[in-house]
Amino acid sequence: MATGNLSVKTKKMVPDTDTVDFKTKIEILLKLAVIPDVNILAPKVSVKNGTVTLGGIVDAYWKRAYIAKVVSSELPGRVVENALTVIPPREGDFPPEQHPVKEPEIFRQARARLK
Repeated sequence: MATGNLSVKTKKMVPDTDTVDFKTKIEILLKLAVIPDVNILAPKVSVKNGTVTLGGIVDAYWKRAYIAKVVSSELPGRVVENALTVIPPREGDFPPEQHPVKEPEIFRQARARLK
């Protein structure tokens, strides 16, 4: 009769930071998609070492601040960097019968100086 030693090594399951960051990124993108009255053009979210960076384009400054506040409140203890770009709509961007948008005079003056 042969006797032998059988050794079994178990590996402790430690969550991979890349997996956690990916899950956090997906969670944030889903939350951004359901915020009412706020549309983000080309949304980008990156998560690295606990820091969340938001990217994309919105059409109002209040939307930029609001999105950062929502994400910060949903992820306590994480640093949220707001890299959203604000491009306000210009006169003529929307059909006038649906959304009359008047471009502020300061934007017209700024564009005139650039020409």
